[in-house]
Amino acid sequence: MSATQADWAKTALRLPRDMHTRVHEEAKRNDRTFNGQIVAMLRQALQPKQEAEHADAA
Repeated sequence: MSATQADWAKTALRLPRDMHTRVHEEAKRNDRTFNGQIVAMLRQALQPKQEAEHADAA
């Protein structure tokens, strides 16, 4: 099942200009949108924490 607009929360984000540029560069390199790149980076950054939380719950 595909995600719909209702599955997403809209968030305004302020970034330093150099970071904004780097995210755009990474997005282009990975053939993603700017938003898609931010989501991918956040998922990767949060993955170890999520795995640790699931291990603690078991």
